[in-house]
Order: sequence, then structure tokens, then C-alpha cells
Amino acid sequence: RLFKPGKVGDDPTSGKCDSIYVNEKRGITKLLRNPVLWSGENQMIGDTIHILSDTITDKLDSLKVFNNAFLVQKDSMGYNQVKGENLIGLFTNNELDTVNINKNTQVIYYSRNDKEELVGINNTVSSSIQMYLEEQQITGIRFIKKAAGKVYPPSMLPENARLLPGFQWRGDERLFSVEDLFKGKPAPVLPKITGIPLPKDEGEFFEDIPEDEIELPEESKLSPKDLQNRPEDPKAETLESEAKRDSIQKVNDSIQNGN
Repeated sequence: RLFKPGKVGDDPTSGKCDSIYVNEKRGITKLLRNPVLWSGENQMIGDTIHILSDTITDKLDSLKVFNNAFLVQKDSMGYNQVKGENLIGLFTNNELDTVNINKNTQVIYYSRNDKEELVGINNTVSSSIQMYLEEQQITGIRFIKKAAGKVYPPSMLPENARLLPGFQWRGDERLFSVEDLFKGKPAPVLPKITGIPLPKDEGEFFEDIPEDEIELPEESKLSPKDLQNRPEDPKAETLESEAKRDSIQKVNDSIQNGN
């Protein structure tokens, strides 16, 4: 499922999960089962993610990640990471600007100076962590209670120690449009039912009408481009394609049987 409640700069805030619950009146969206949420360059995962929106302005208000919360931000040298039991994020003008991670938190953070030169790699555990962001980039980290750790020179922290337990980078799953939901998926295949022939190829889904001749209601969220056929659109299986597929399958079976 795709979740796209708003825009963050030029990048959408989007999410992916196996099941989604939306209550527009309350301004809440719940991402359930294997959820992942992207806000700018920040990826967040956990057991369940709730996103709260202002029902009047439709702007993002806050998010909550319940259990096994893990935030990752890609750095040129590796990955900034923060994990803990729960995460609360706050938005301003649809931009994530404050993140609180609670209970048994751990952080690996590539610390840089004002010239963006790498100073060291911060590896710390703490009861709670508060992070500050500007333009979706981490600008500061505050450790709250019982912090223990240090900033290592890059040469003193080996590669295998730079990823926290449970680390996942799911950037290749990121969704920028509805079309991305079907990226990498095969074209749909109509099941063959005995006695019922597959339909003949009826051509493209949309009629070939110039965009400037398409009239849509003013309140429509569609644009003329949405009603045009695209080369990457999946093609439904027809009698002709079924026969070709069966022929290829027979050849493969023959090769496997040694005939």
C-alpha cells in the first residue's frame, strides 16, 4: 500500500506496509505489518507506525513508531542510525524537525564540522535520545540520562561495527508515485477456466485522445496525462499470448526431461 499524505520539499512523504487503516475525520493513518515510512532522507521502521495530520490544514502533525523503532539516514560515509523501543516525530510545515526515541536507545552518527568534514563516528547508548533536524538533515543529538559511549575516529571503528542490530535499508522500496506500487511486478495473468476462452485483445485501456481534447470536472484530482496509455503499463494475457506461453513451457519441460 502507498501512503502519501503530503510533500516534504521536492520529495514526498511516503510509506509502505502490508495493511493500512485511515480515519480522515480523526486525521490518523496507521501503517500495519512490515511498515516503512520515508520523510525526506529519513527512513523509519517499527512494528506499527501511526501518522497524525491536522484535520483543518491537512498538514502533517506528528508520527509514532511503536516497538522496535529504527531511524536511518544515509550519509556519504555510511548510515546515521538511531534505534529504541518507541519513536515520536514532530512536523513543522510538513517537515520532520524533532525526533524523540525512548527506552534502550542506541545511536551511530557521523559527526561533521561546519565545513562538512567528518570529525568522528558517535557510538552511544542512552535511556532516551532527542534529535533535531533542519531541511530533513540531522543537526543535533541530545542524550537524556545514562548516556555511555564515545566519538571514534573513523579508522578506529571497523566497518562491521558501524551497523546497529536490526539495521535495514529499504531505499529501493521507496515510493514516489502510485505507479511505483507496480514497479518490478509481472503483468497480470488471467486464470484459464475450462470452457471459458480468454478474451480477445481489445487494444489499449484508454482511447487515443489528445490531451487538449480531454475535459475533466474542475474538482477532479486527475489530469489529462493520467488518462493516457503508457508503454510500461502491464498488458493483460490474451489467447495469443497464452498460446505463446504454453509453447515456451513445453520446450522448457522437454529440455528438463532430457528429450
